[in-house]
Amino acid sequence: MFIYKLRFNPAAKMLLWLLLAIFSGYLNNRLALLLFALLLSLNLALGRRAVWKRLWRMRWLWLGIVLLYGLFQPLWFVWLGWQDGLFQALRLIGLLLLFSLLVGGAGRDELLAGLYVLLKPLGFLRVPVERGVLRVGMAVQYIEALDGLKWQDLGRLERVLADLPDLPSKITLELPQWSLQDTLLLTMAILLGGLLL
Repeated sequence: MFIYKLRFNPAAKMLLWLLLAIFSGYLNNRLALLLFALLLSLNLALGRRAVWKRLWRMRWLWLGIVLLYGLFQPLWFVWLGWQDGLFQALRLIGLLLLFSLLVGGAGRDELLAGLYVLLKPLGFLRVPVERGVLRVGMAVQYIEALDGLKWQDLGRLERVLADLPDLPSKITLELPQWSLQDTLLLTMAILLGGLLL
């Protein structure tokens, strides 16, 4: 049996995520909750384990959003504020789940290539795009190297940083071609967003 696997440009997937992030702010709470459940189910079905680890690390952010929404309401509306905060936190978690679905399987170089393609038009304004993407790549490498760091290790942080490998000052990226399917994907997302608004 022949199965055609679509491969989208990483820049198209990132742009799709940005479009959907913009559209998600206009969804009512019921539709946002439905989409959250769908994204959660898809991540569970595909076994995206790394996203659960990231979400758990951000648990204090989610709790802070819910509490702050409630605390900035008059006393008799605290529950409504907490409810709004909960839906806002679910929207943000949904965006992380969506990012995991769209670009979660991509490697670091593929993501950097997508970022470079998205930021390349800023080169006309003399923004150093190459240098910025290189710095993002180096920051990602450092974050990956420090991934297992615990609070107990902060006392010896200087030694941990000294043990890190030297980072390259040059990254070679393979830039994928933009195709018709990438354009169709973004066009469908814009049309769908227009229907939902």
